[in-house]
Formats: sequence, C-alpha cells, structure tokens
Amino acid sequence: MTSRARVLLADDDPDFRVLVSEAARQLDPAPLLHLVAGGDEVLTALDAMTAARGGTEPDELSLIVLDVRMGGRSGLDTLRALKAHDVYRSWPVVMLSDSLRAEDVRAAYRAGAAGYVAKPDGFAGLVAVLESLVAYWHRLVLPPYLAEA
Repeated sequence: MTSRARVLLADDDPDFRVLVSEAARQLDPAPLLHLVAGGDEVLTALDAMTAARGGTEPDELSLIVLDVRMGGRSGLDTLRALKAHDVYRSWPVVMLSDSLRAEDVRAAYRAGAAGYVAKPDGFAGLVAVLESLVAYWHRLVLPPYLAEA
C-alpha cells in the first residue's frame, strides 16, 4: 500500500476544489489528490489510471469522492456508471454533498455508494472530513487492489 492516500474527487465548483486542495495540505501526510470538475472527467481519469496499470485497475486509489449535483453527468449518474463497470465496481465511492435530501441519500446508497457525507461548514470542518475519510479508507480498510491481486 502506498504511504499517501490517493483520492479522486469530482466537484463542479472550482472554489470548493481549491478549498479541498488547501484542506488536504493540512493533513500529514497530505493525500495525493486528483481533482476533476465532473462525472465524465472521473471516467476519463480512471480510464487513464487503469491504462497506466495495464488495463486491470486504477492506480492504487484509496477513494473516489463525488458531489451529488454536478453539471453534465451528475454524481449519482457517475456512481451508477462506476458500479456497472467491471473494473471500477469494487472501488469505494463516497458522496460528499450539500444536498441532504433524503431521496438523494437513498439513491446514492441504492446505487452502491460506500458512504454519504454532508459538506461541512467552514475550512476546519472540511479538514476534519478529509482526515476522517483518509484515515478510514486508506489506513484502516484494505483496498480492492490488494484483495484482487
């Protein structure tokens, strides 16, 4: 397992992506982030990571994080596409959203989300959420690439 978490995060708000990047730098060690603006970019990034490893799996990702409501392909549609894909279906996907609508939460879990986290208020809350996600999905849980090796 790599010593630093590798996280692919999609959110269509460029200001939020900047905040995530700044929050991640507060962690020790800071996770390696791949930030994209939408669902189509998630699939493109995963395809590139998979091709770099010979077409069998993305490059040792710890976690995929998706905003629920994005322009273009939504986070929920992206989640469904990931869970329908032979290579990506076992990878953990957590929804991180300001939508607390019960139907969004239910839809995410029904589609295979590993978790649904409310976007926190404030920078300190974002740092705490990132620390918790990294601690759980990188340090505690064994990733699919180890199980499938």
